[in-house]
Amino acid sequence: MEETRAARTPNFRRYPDYRFVADHLWLTGRDHDAKGNPLPGSHIVETYDLIERDLCWHPQIITLPRFVDFVREVKERFRSL
Repeated sequence: MEETRAARTPNFRRYPDYRFVADHLWLTGRDHDAKGNPLPGSHIVETYDLIERDLCWHPQIITLPRFVDFVREVKERFRSL
């Protein structure tokens, strides 16, 4: 019997919403060789202090313009890894 997608998808309502409880974000990435090829393994390449940015513990964080700006910043940084 084939398992349905709904059965495979975890019920995230059972877990805390980490957008509301996280106070730091660690972005991991890989180093590259001289030719630009990614090297094995990864490490923390950027740390974001969400307390300093006043981006933690807000129930409606996704509605804040500064949160939207922060997401854009992280996506741009992630593209460079």
